[in-house]
Amino acid sequence: MLPFLEHIKPLHGTSLVLTQREEKRFDFAWHRHSEFEITLITSGSGRRFVGDTIADYGPGDFVLIGPNLPHTWASHESDPGPHAAIVAQFAADKLGDWPELIAVRQLLQRAERGLLFTAEAGMPRKCLESAQKAEGLERWLGLLQTLNHLSRIPSSPIASPGWLRQEHDRRVSRHSQQRDARIDTVYQHIERHLLRDIPQNKVADLVGLSPAAFSRFFKRAAGTSYTRYVQELRIGEACRLLSETDRAVTNIALDVGFRSVPHFNRVFKRRRGMPPREWRRIHRGHPSSRT
Repeated sequence: MLPFLEHIKPLHGTSLVLTQREEKRFDFAWHRHSEFEITLITSGSGRRFVGDTIADYGPGDFVLIGPNLPHTWASHESDPGPHAAIVAQFAADKLGDWPELIAVRQLLQRAERGLLFTAEAGMPRKCLESAQKAEGLERWLGLLQTLNHLSRIPSSPIASPGWLRQEHDRRVSRHSQQRDARIDTVYQHIERHLLRDIPQNKVADLVGLSPAAFSRFFKRAAGTSYTRYVQELRIGEACRLLSETDRAVTNIALDVGFRSVPHFNRVFKRRRGMPPREWRRIHRGHPSSRT
């Protein structure tokens, strides 16, 4: 299922959309847009879909979505409501280039895969609620305060590193600036050969390291093991194919580089919490009717 592109138009004389969304239920509407989005669920429960991740949500669910990351919230059929959320949508270029906003800009960079905030989000929630009731410049100041507080509390990525393959090229570009030439070579090699066999020892030879040294090197650079990194990219590509095509799961498993379909099913379930057929059924069906 391809996400539809939502065109967000602030009201005349404004550059920020900040609304209280109140509906009988949140229906499944898989979409994306070029703006950042903050969504704070104030009442109701259901399932949150962000990239290739599906999770339950309830009151207090606080998420920051990066540009062009597909997402939607779908209410549980069994929850009579009310269903409500505060939603802020804004373009990063409206924030300016002030040095005081460096932490906020770093926060927005991390939101590429979406960020879920913890129970420590009491102060950002108060700021967002106040901003939603304000007007004009006070509304923007409230948003900045919200982002500033969010930059100081723990958060966790939502979508996997493998979601949206076109985003991976930009990650490689950033890594090439931030890491040494060897890790850049490794990332590009993985990207070019992702759908084929890429043994770790061969990649280690490519950058002149022993297998043990390469394992330590890669984990320091990528923050995860080589095997897990490759698996996440392949599972992310599988999720895209499950969502956007009618290809058989068996074919998809082989297409994304797994030699064994049972192995693919085991890894997929471990990474996504459900078998690939169930993931496709929920993602492409009518998830709002399931609890």
